[in-house]
Amino acid sequence: MKKFFGFFSLLCLALILVACGGIKLSFEQEEITIMIGDEVVLEPVISDDTLTLEWSSSELSVVKVDDSGKISGISVGSAEITVGVKDKKVSATIKVIVKEYDAELSFDKETVNLALGTSLTLVVDFQII
Repeated sequence: MKKFFGFFSLLCLALILVACGGIKLSFEQEEITIMIGDEVVLEPVISDDTLTLEWSSSELSVVKVDDSGKISGISVGSAEITVGVKDKKVSATIKVIVKEYDAELSFDKETVNLALGTSLTLVVDFQII
């Protein structure tokens, strides 16, 4: 009985590899975090770099992806980016989380008194945290 299940398992694996054409496709990470406005090129690990890849986003209002795998953070949220091989049944997915930048502002003076008709220049320290 063990030999039968071992043979059956090997047969299933062989059928999967034939259906996929023996292609291996994956991402090194399960998820990444980017900020609104960021652009990042995703680089999947693929066993044959001559194949044509097709990209899609589960939430285009959150993350857009172009034909080269460049993603753009559009709004706060998360989306699944899927890359597949054209005309093959193989794909890989990565979760992309999009966040807003948090910022901190500080001025060089705590209080300011101005007379009517005068001006003052304030120095602002802006830090993204």
